[in-house]
Amino acid sequence: KGVKIKIVGKYGDESREIIEQLLKLGAIVKLHEFAGEARFMIIDEKEVVFAIREPLTPTERHYVGILIKDESTARTVKQYIFDGIFKEAEEASYVI
Repeated sequence: KGVKIKIVGKYGDESREIIEQLLKLGAIVKLHEFAGEARFMIIDEKEVVFAIREPLTPTERHYVGILIKDESTARTVKQYIFDGIFKEAEEASYVI
């Protein structure tokens, strides 16, 4: 209750069903070409989780996760990274 979920992702055949499910749950989903290059999550503007892909091979995906529990860092990432991408991104509902 009262939870707002904003997601920026890349569109692909494999993501269509996931996008549909997220929209049904009430998430605000947008699409942006940059979205596949970085994975991070901001939690209550207090914590940031980064997922950094290890450069193995194109077919293997392994990630290292970094959790930062710092409100200042979380607000900065939201303000200078997420908000800008979210503003530029297109509504996902147009592809569904």
